[in-house]
Amino acid sequence: MSVRPRTVEGPGRNGRAAAPAREEPAHAYGAPPQLGVVAPRAPRRRAALIGVVIGLLLAVVCALGFSAILGSVDKRSSVLVTTRPMVPGQRFTAADLGVAKVGADRGVETVAAADRARVVGRVAAFGVPQGAVLTPKHISSSPAIEAGSAVVGLALRAGQFPAGVRPGDRVRLVSTAGQSQSDQASQGTVLVAEAKVFAVGAETGQGGTLSVVVRDADAAKVTAAAASGSVAVALLGGPA
Repeated sequence: MSVRPRTVEGPGRNGRAAAPAREEPAHAYGAPPQLGVVAPRAPRRRAALIGVVIGLLLAVVCALGFSAILGSVDKRSSVLVTTRPMVPGQRFTAADLGVAKVGADRGVETVAAADRARVVGRVAAFGVPQGAVLTPKHISSSPAIEAGSAVVGLALRAGQFPAGVRPGDRVRLVSTAGQSQSDQASQGTVLVAEAKVFAVGAETGQGGTLSVVVRDADAAKVTAAAASGSVAVALLGGPA
């Protein structure tokens, strides 16, 4: 603490010099300290900033975790499906192919939606119903019907074809035209001694449909008999 003397500007009373003034202490800072005023504490602001940073990090981690959960839940793939029924040998067009998201198990073959351009122009290996998920087995790069052959569709009533007929089976086509209820034991006329089942439609209690491959020369008579509903199918034994 420094001391400053009090000076006298002139003589005192009665011509005498004034007595030296009592020295008063001067405050080291030039002003007395102010009580009750506390400077802001830097550590509190630092702690608040750290809290904000931690909050932001937690928000980012939660967002990333939520995205990861959504990604793990939706594991579906975009695949090709048929937008209308396809008959054997029919060429796929862009209008025949749609896209759907499916969650196929491992080992289940599908055709990715990205392969649409490679499917267009190829042919259906066998009948494909509308809305079916395409597989590589549905698609053939070559015509399904050999030259000199034709595919004929048969709409059959119950009893006109055996149960369990599958594509690739060998069958015989018999005409039932002219047979009456009392003449069922008579021998029918063989239309085609041997044909090959190309596709099998859905069977109901009323009947079902078959597509068979016949020689081109027999296609006209088989088609006419099928239109009149006078065709019966017999399943042949032996290798296909």
